[in-house]
Amino acid sequence: MWCIPYLSWEQRPVYPQAWVSENRFCIAQEKVQEKSNEITAIPVLLSDIEDAVVSIDVMGTQRDVAELIVREKGHYLLALKDNQRSLYDDVACAFKMNSGTEIFEEVDAGHGRIETRKCGILPAKNYLTEESLKAWKSLSTVIRIESTRGIKDKVTQVTRYYISDETEAKAAYYASLVRGHWSIENQLHWHLDITFKEDACRARKGFASQNLSVLRKIALHIVSEQKDKLSMKRRLYKAALDSNYFKKMLEFYVVAL
Repeated sequence: MWCIPYLSWEQRPVYPQAWVSENRFCIAQEKVQEKSNEITAIPVLLSDIEDAVVSIDVMGTQRDVAELIVREKGHYLLALKDNQRSLYDDVACAFKMNSGTEIFEEVDAGHGRIETRKCGILPAKNYLTEESLKAWKSLSTVIRIESTRGIKDKVTQVTRYYISDETEAKAAYYASLVRGHWSIENQLHWHLDITFKEDACRARKGFASQNLSVLRKIALHIVSEQKDKLSMKRRLYKAALDSNYFKKMLEFYVVAL
């Protein structure tokens, strides 16, 4: 599964990235050019995606993007919000009429929190307008994810909607795709920001920012593949002090590839 969110921060380059959730690896990134936006960079990443499921954040939920993915023989899972207001309202209305022809529920607990996620799906052709069906290439399934998270006495509820060109009838399948989509947040972005302190990097000149971004992702994947009980930060610290440990880490990574 490919996930293509975008990484941006004030007065810094913006990088839409292709993340393979099964392998926990960023395989591509594309810098957004000046006076442009993320939408123009996303198509560059959509090559060699046959049979892959591509999930994209709200910014990439565009008709042309959906059509390109299908044309390249891939499948899409696109997040919906106000940027596609008409379609968003249609999908929300559909789930008011029917909570789902198939519903899957799962519960996660740990670190003092309990989160319940309920996934419902509906066949698009039975609930959406003809206009929406024609506008979005091969649109087949609409998905609703209802999340309830409790931390101590605080409870938050969030509802998200997605569209897909696939016809899979099991809600559990789409729930797993959504989980895979959000894996980039805690398996990539969190470590880049916290472990590698990417936000503190002041490199701007030439290709320095792009090159350093690539090197951090390679380093993160190498360290992530190390099989021991140390945290990511401790692995980095030990590798800096112990050349044998560093060599062992690299050898393990090469064998794993």
